[in-house]
Amino acid sequence: MTSTNAFAELALPPLWHVGMVVFDLDGAATNFERRWGTHVTDVSNVTFENALFHHRPATIAVRRGLISSGSSQIELTQPLTQPPPFTDFLEQRKGDDAQHLAYVVDDQRSQSLCWTS
Repeated sequence: MTSTNAFAELALPPLWHVGMVVFDLDGAATNFERRWGTHVTDVSNVTFENALFHHRPATIAVRRGLISSGSSQIELTQPLTQPPPFTDFLEQRKGDDAQHLAYVVDDQRSQSLCWTS
């Protein structure tokens, strides 16, 4: 019998992380720790000074932290600047939500940032 499922032959690389956008990284970290007994690590502020959003230059600053979940991670991202894309995402979703999946690739230069909002 031949499968007609379009996803039957899809071979994805290993998952690197699930990206979540949150209003408050500290609050989200406390929630994950309370619910799952996990800890957020590697908390840092990151600024993308030469980002493009809708083909226009943008400076995007975020606070991010990582939660190890075994073979992959959860990346928590809190926007620090008002311009989109993260603030738009939070408004559309009306709260914290998963924003992207990142996969392990052989050549990081082939990756591009993709905003889903």
